[in-house]
Amino acid sequence: MAELFEYEMKGSKFTYLKDDDRGRKMSKIDRCLVNKEVFNEWPEACFRSLPRGHSDHNPILLSLIELNFGPKPFRFFNSWLDLPDCEKTVVKALDSFVFKGPPDVKLMRKFKWLRKHLKEWRDELLSKEGEEFELCNKELFELEMNMEESDLTEEEEWTRLECGLGLCRLWDTNVALLVKWIWRYRTEPESLWRKVIEALHDTKRSWTPIPFCKSSYSVWGTIVKTCSKIQVGGIGINQMFKGKIGNGKHIRFWLDPWVSNEPLKDVFPSLFKMAKDKRCTVADGLLMSSNRFGGITGSQNSRMIDGGNIELSRLESMMDGIFLSDEVDKWSWIGNKHKEFSVKAVKDFLNSVHDYSNRFVLSWSKWVPKKCNIFMWRVGLDRIQTASALRRRN
Repeated sequence: MAELFEYEMKGSKFTYLKDDDRGRKMSKIDRCLVNKEVFNEWPEACFRSLPRGHSDHNPILLSLIELNFGPKPFRFFNSWLDLPDCEKTVVKALDSFVFKGPPDVKLMRKFKWLRKHLKEWRDELLSKEGEEFELCNKELFELEMNMEESDLTEEEEWTRLECGLGLCRLWDTNVALLVKWIWRYRTEPESLWRKVIEALHDTKRSWTPIPFCKSSYSVWGTIVKTCSKIQVGGIGINQMFKGKIGNGKHIRFWLDPWVSNEPLKDVFPSLFKMAKDKRCTVADGLLMSSNRFGGITGSQNSRMIDGGNIELSRLESMMDGIFLSDEVDKWSWIGNKHKEFSVKAVKDFLNSVHDYSNRFVLSWSKWVPKKCNIFMWRVGLDRIQTASALRRRN
């Protein structure tokens, strides 16, 4: 009789789950048996039951060494400081802390209280970031279930490829991540990194919405120049940003798009040439408008050049009905109907001019060898290395 020993199982009590019309049955049919020599060599070993996933069996893992490093330490990353809700979480946690006792104990309890709230905020943040991934998995599962009943449409085929294989244009992703820096520059006016950018690149000699020094080669300059060259259907990607006026202190009157989809310096070039303060904010510009824009164009009776009188009348009519409020200025992304910025929204905008309606999708046959299906797929895409095809590709 073989002397076999069984280690203790951790993780779950059962390793098999059967769920059908007759009911649910759980049992422990997967085991790990070892001989006497192994058991004596590693007496503290155990085997663990891992998550079952989509299978009806739980995989088991034999662990010979028990590693226990204690509770996982809490780590705070400096990148969290750039997130808008981090500061609010810290302030809210400190304001809600109440404790009476010695100062050293109070300080220790305050740090513990703050760590608890930061952990909850971190977990909620990670949960939101994982929603898109979960949604993709759910959509992929639904498509695979539909495949069992009928053939997928062309749109569903491409959706399955994108969700299942993660196929997307790397260029689109890179551009979207670069545009995100432009969005952060506009929406974080009080951040330290923006002030550093302005100190290094704002030369006061150019009227670009996003400052960058043309004479120096830098990462920020590359980001701004790359984003300024991108156009989709003749529309620049920088035109997708539009300011929403609150108190008018963080949006510039001439240089930023706020009352129209283009900056006022491009809509009224003659008035912009005569403007005294070309970097004035909307709050200053509207204050000067009470004097018929005298503070902007020099004086009410100043000589108008290149149709300035017509532009001045148009500007005055455009300013009618615009009032400031106590709210903070905001920015919106007008590239989609929700007017909310995200990397996905930028990628959708970049692909908005592409038409996939006529994209060829091969219906694979299960009755022929796989290599025949692949060959016909390559024929449909004109990827066979024929003499004519090689000549076209040089």
